[in-house]
Amino acid sequence: MLRPEEKITFGNFRATYPEFAGRDVACQDGPDPPDFICVDSEGWRVGVELGEWLNPRQMAANVEREQQEDSFLDVLGSENEEPPKNIGLVWLGTRAGVALDKADAETFSREMYACIADLDHRWPENPEWHWPQGY
Repeated sequence: MLRPEEKITFGNFRATYPEFAGRDVACQDGPDPPDFICVDSEGWRVGVELGEWLNPRQMAANVEREQQEDSFLDVLGSENEEPPKNIGLVWLGTRAGVALDKADAETFSREMYACIADLDHRWPENPEWHWPQGY
């Protein structure tokens, strides 16, 4: 017997990814397992079994890590910046539990982009940087 929250979760998943099976399917409760049976217009069946993250400590650590990352990424807003010519990825290392202080946000962003621009400008003159693993 499916729990109400499983039906809600699967309903939200279907609303977000309506063609998750690679084609349109009609779904109904399954015999558990699987939780749901989905059938396409040609009669092909797909069973869907929902899983859970059962370790609350892991879940809490993941939420904390995502909030920490978001505190930096939101300030940088790299999707709104012109990408550098020679740099494809910048990896930020942070200390666990340390989020970016809002008072430092503008300075952090300005200094980060100044550092990236400087490295990008100097890239051609540093052949030891030109390796697949990067600099």
